[in-house]
Order: sequence, then structure tokens, then C-alpha cells
Amino acid sequence: MPLPLPEDRSPYANFIRGPNECHDDEEPPYIQMTMVDRNGSVLCETDQFDLLLEIIYRDDLSNLEQYLDIAPWAIEENEELPRYHSFFYTAVSTRSLGALKTLLSYYAKTRGLYQRLSFRERGFTLLNEAARRGYLEIVEFLLDNQPLYADIHERDYAGCTAIAAASDLNSTRYVEAFNWQPSVDKSEAVMNLLLDWGACPTDVVLRAHQDSLWKPETVLSMASEWAGAEMIERLISGGADVHACFTKDSLQLQIYDEQDYIVHNVTVIHMAAFRGNFIALETLLVHHGDAVSTLEMVSSCDSRGATPLHWATRHNLYNPKLHETAHKVRTTIDLILKKSPTMVNIQDAEGNTALHYAARYFGGNETDFTPTFETLCNEGVDAGIRNKQGKTPLHNMLATADGTINKEIISLLLAHGAKINDIEDAGNTLLHIAARRLDHHNVILFLIEQGADVTIRKLGNDTPIHIAASGHVWIPGLAEKVEIQDGVLATLASAGGDGLMDLTNAEGKTPREICRAQRDKWGEDEDRDRVISNRRGRNLAIAASCSFS
Repeated sequence: MPLPLPEDRSPYANFIRGPNECHDDEEPPYIQMTMVDRNGSVLCETDQFDLLLEIIYRDDLSNLEQYLDIAPWAIEENEELPRYHSFFYTAVSTRSLGALKTLLSYYAKTRGLYQRLSFRERGFTLLNEAARRGYLEIVEFLLDNQPLYADIHERDYAGCTAIAAASDLNSTRYVEAFNWQPSVDKSEAVMNLLLDWGACPTDVVLRAHQDSLWKPETVLSMASEWAGAEMIERLISGGADVHACFTKDSLQLQIYDEQDYIVHNVTVIHMAAFRGNFIALETLLVHHGDAVSTLEMVSSCDSRGATPLHWATRHNLYNPKLHETAHKVRTTIDLILKKSPTMVNIQDAEGNTALHYAARYFGGNETDFTPTFETLCNEGVDAGIRNKQGKTPLHNMLATADGTINKEIISLLLAHGAKINDIEDAGNTLLHIAARRLDHHNVILFLIEQGADVTIRKLGNDTPIHIAASGHVWIPGLAEKVEIQDGVLATLASAGGDGLMDLTNAEGKTPREICRAQRDKWGEDEDRDRVISNRRGRNLAIAASCSFS
């Protein structure tokens, strides 16, 4: 809910207008509804019900009651519209408990006092929406009003009951934009309340039309990504299976930089490792039981051959507090390797070791993840192992890093098996890959200082200087791009000799010719952007003049 405004200011000032001002076309208004604000101003509704939505958003009960007394028909559900057009959905999603109570009260009067209110056909359930957001007071109200307003065992369109929805902290199964800050404490409070009311600790996610090979996720598997030891203990004591296998897809995992895929035989250990939840991981390992050892748990492979260690080194980095993420990842890796040190060089189905993934996901984050690489190296990692594309971890790091690459990590991997002139299957050396990004000038210089050969040709007979001649840099301005490229080309030419700029590739082109064509393209792009910007400016000026006429 928004912060309150001073008493002399109305939050509904945008709705103080004549009825016909709310509509752009010449047709009669869809709804002609007005009401009086507290300050005596007449408020006019729009055909999109913006006034009612604003009232709900502000949890303004007096104005909401006045509105519904004037237009009780307004809250009738339109099943043809998306769920987020529902006023009940809006009330829950904006945490407006008072508005929700008022809406339900008025709605019950029109539907019959003893008829259960369900919005499942609209694509949502009130209890699940409140539960997945961690809105404890709304969950409590709905539970207190079962079965009229809620059913603790009802499944929503994502196949979740309320407890399953609450255990999905980041709402990865839901299509709506994430418009609230997830909270471990709030979600655990909701889960505890639901369990107190009889929610099932062994519950699973049952999606409609689910493939028979798809094994459903459990409440424990989702909670293992974020929950603390007490919650994990409570679920296990309630019968949750620590060894259950399930299916995941890369979209749910929010791994957007890899090809979409589905992976089977995932365990709760994989998920705890993936999110760096070492507290849950440690708790789960304590409950290995008699049939499965701790070593077997941390060594388990999914259908793509990935161990929990592989998963731990693929942690997504959306947490703005990167140092906290780095600590969680390192502690998780350390815990796994203490249980099974020999896992450090195991390759998955694509030939990747944990270091391949660490280099890919953590290599471009300056110094935050240096201790993670040190942990892997101290456990005997071989940085020279190649995956099925012939790539070493350093190839992965240079190909995917968006941020600043830490030269200390490069040195560390070179000292643990990587070679400065390693060539992957496509013919690229480390220097070829680094040369694609002109803003990696310092890395290019460092590789040369470590002995990188600037004359090696890849497929197509391109040397690194051919690559740099068509390289990219993510800054505006032609002059700035040219200046950065000149620096990179000068560094490469100095290391390989003046004749390097005149070597032809398989297409008969020299770096000098490629560079000229790239700069012509940059110039064309800059001219086009200037035209678009000028046109946008003129359109804005015209729109502004029309609004004052």
C-alpha cells in the first residue's frame, strides 16, 4: 500500500474531471459513475475502472464502501479478462486486507450468503495468492473463513496448494510479474500457519496435462531452496521424503543463458546446492536415513549427469548483495567437497566440470568469487579438463563474462592445469574469445603477457586481430568506440608485428579492411539512432503542444 498523503491532498486528484474526459473515443462512456471525495470533489470513474483499482490499492474502506453502494455491479467477475483484472486479485496482490474483506462482503450479498466463493475459474485462488506472497494476515483471515472464502487443499492453475505456493518463495511457477520483495521470515510464518491448520507436509505440485515422465516437485524440494533448519526439520518430521526425485525445466530455474531443457532425477540436495542454501543442505544430510548414505546423497546425479556440486556452481546472481551470494556459494561448495572430495573433477553429460560452470557464472564478478575458485583449486581441480566442445573453464569464462574479469582468477586457473594457448573445437584460443569484447582490453593485454600467441589462426584463418577488428564494445558514441578499438588493435599488433594488420583470412580480408567496415557500420548505427531520437523529440513536442491547446 502507498504512503498516506497530507490531509489537504486527495490521492484521487486525477479523477476530478467531467465524465466525458475519461474516454478517448466519441462513443458514450462504458460506465458513467461518479462519487464524492472526502473534500467534496466529484470523482469520475474511467472505462478501465482505474478509480476503483486506486481505491483498492490504497485500502481506502470508506471510499470503497461508497463506491460499491453506488455501483455494486462493478465487482462482478468477467471471466474473459485476465486474472489481474479481478478486483479481488488486486486486493490480495496489493496486500489490501480491508478492501478484500469489503469486496468479499459485498460479493457474498450478491451471490448468496452460504455459497462458497471460488475464483479458480478466473485462474487464481485467494489463499494461494496470499500464501505465495507471504501475506500472513490475509492468509489468517482466509483460513478463519473456511470454507466460505478458501480451501486449504485447493489447487491453483500452477498445480499448487496453499502450502506449495508458499514454499515457492520466488514464485517461479507463476506468470505474473514479481511485484513484491520475497521474505524468508514471512514465508516461513505462512508455512507454519498452514501446517498448523492441517496443510500436508508431503504435498506435491500437480500440473494439469502433465507428462507421465514428469515427476512432481514437493513442498520440501521447493522449501530447500531458501528455508531454514527449523522449517526443513518440521517438513521432514511430517513425512516429507528427503530422497524424492522430481523434474525441473530451465525456465523454472531461471537459467536464461542456456538452451531450454528439461532435467529429471533432481533431488532436494540439488536444489539446496543450487540456491546456496547450505543450512538446508546440512540439515537434509543429517536425515539421510539408513538406506542412503551422506556420500550417496551428495554424489547423486540428475538425468544430465550433474551432481549437487555442478548445481552449486550454477547459482543465478540476481541478489544485489553479491558478496552474500558469494559466501553462500563458497560455503555450499566447501560442505559438499568435505563430504566427497573426489567429486571436484566429475564431468556431466556435456563434459562440464563444476569449474566449467563456476567460470561461466562467476568469472565476470571481479573479486567477489575469487575465494570460490580458490576453494575448488585447493581441492585438486583440473582447470585443463575440456568439455564436449573442447572448451576449458577459461574458454567459458571469457565467452560469457559480462562484468570485469578478475585477472587473479585467470592466473589461478593457469596454475592449475589450463594452458594459455588451449584451442577449443571451433579453433578459438583464449585470446580469440577475449578479442570479441573490446572493453576487455586489460584482459587481452594480460593474456599476451602470459604468453598468448597472437598469430594463431582459428577456422576461417582469423587471428585474434581479425576478431578485434570486428569486435564490439557496449558504449555509445563512434569516437569512443574507435578510441577503444585503436588501443586493442595496437596492443595486438605490437605483440605480433606490424604485418599482422595485413594478413588475409579465408575470405581474403585483412584486419584493416574488416576494421574499416566495422567503423562504417558503427557510423550508420549512430546516424540512425540520431534520426530516431530527433523524431521522438519532435513527436513529444507536438504531443505537449496539443495538450496545452
